Amino acid sequence: MTGDAVPPTDGARTADDPAADDVAGDDAAADDVAGDDAAALRERVAELEARNAALTAAAAPRSHRGLRTTACLVLAVVALLLTPVAVVGTWARLQMVDADRFVSTFGPLASDPDMQKFLTETVSDRIEQQLDLPARVGELFDSLQDSGMPPRAASAVGLLEAPTVAGLRGFIDDTVERVVTSDRFADLWAASLRLSHQHVVAVLEDDPKALAELSDDGVLSLRLDPVIDAVKQQLAGLGLPFVDRIQVTNQIGNIPIVRSRSLGLARTVYTTAVIGGYWLPWVVLALLAGAVLIAVSPRRALSGVAAAFAVVCGFLIFGLWIGKTAFVHAVSPRQVPGAVADVLFTQVTTVMQATVVALTVFGALVAIAAWFAGPARPARAMREVAIGGFGLLRGALDAHGGDTGRVGAWVQRWRFTVVTLAVIGGPVALVAARPVTLGSVVWFVVGLSVLVVAIELIRRPVPPTMIDHDG
Repeated sequence: MTGDAVPPTDGARTADDPAADDVAGDDAAADDVAGDDAAALRERVAELEARNAALTAAAAPRSHRGLRTTACLVLAVVALLLTPVAVVGTWARLQMVDADRFVSTFGPLASDPDMQKFLTETVSDRIEQQLDLPARVGELFDSLQDSGMPPRAASAVGLLEAPTVAGLRGFIDDTVERVVTSDRFADLWAASLRLSHQHVVAVLEDDPKALAELSDDGVLSLRLDPVIDAVKQQLAGLGLPFVDRIQVTNQIGNIPIVRSRSLGLARTVYTTAVIGGYWLPWVVLALLAGAVLIAVSPRRALSGVAAAFAVVCGFLIFGLWIGKTAFVHAVSPRQVPGAVADVLFTQVTTVMQATVVALTVFGALVAIAAWFAGPARPARAMREVAIGGFGLLRGALDAHGGDTGRVGAWVQRWRFTVVTLAVIGGPVALVAARPVTLGSVVWFVVGLSVLVVAIELIRRPVPPTMIDHDG
């Protein structure tokens, strides 16, 4: 019948149709779900791309893969072998070149109780040996007894001889102890260390202003030109008119003091430490980075190299413990007491020990981070939990007016570049700001963690409806 109403089709439902509202609600819910799953979808796509790259690498010619693997192993082994040398070289350079570091290393020894006790006993013994207290006190009491006093008085005076010697020894010991434990002695100790370091470095660097000169064949000689110049200044101060005729030149000559091949070796060691201590850490860092970059699987290479680096540094910690034991047994008790030898070794190697511990922790953290980025099931599960948590936080921020808009889109686009630059710049900064300490490693890890969390909260994944599928 022409008058009957035509039922609306699926594509032309009325606005009052409840089914239309349901469909619209379902579409909105689907959009929300799609938005929430955008980050997980992109993570899955990245994982599939990584697997595809791995399969492509596996399908590459075996010869190329073998060469890359061999080169990776060679670079990693060389870097790991040079790591202990770089650590020791850096430590030696800091101690030899930096006067402040040298004083800060040996200066606290003046305040150590074991060292103070050793110095007090040594100084007291030397003073008593020169004074020969029993002989001096004996002469005094003999003169008293020979002065004509009664026999009973002379006998009584003789009984006071031994207590007098003991009292004088105690007085000397107390005086030396007060001097050694005073702040003035600590200041004098630090000033002496700084002056000694300056003189030694000046000689090793062949400073023309140094009073001594060390030749390449191991001859240590006294320069006459600084001495003559000092005498000239003194004479000029007295007003003598002929002092201008005194010529101070390098051709005046030197006075040989001692000849020893070990002195020439000392200059070689110093030069090697100055050059190698600066460049070797950079060489090790470059070799490790090269090993990771040319590897067939950079992530696996990073994990393995970092773990091996941590193991090598761990062996260095064990080596320092063995070295300390050997040093203590070698010098005590013949030269110094065992407690003093222990304090000396610990104080001298404090910076090296801190560096080795920091590098061990750093290598372990890098290995763990590389594993976390891998395809292992626990790592994937942890990443999914983190992605879901950050997705919920971003949703909550957006719901309360925290949408980052264009900034979030920019961060989403460049987040991997920013994190990569931070990861690369961290080790470079640690090597540049030597010595590496556990505190610097912790600050790097904390800073990188804060950066990653900030990026995850600021970035806004592009909704699937806005992705240009045709492109």
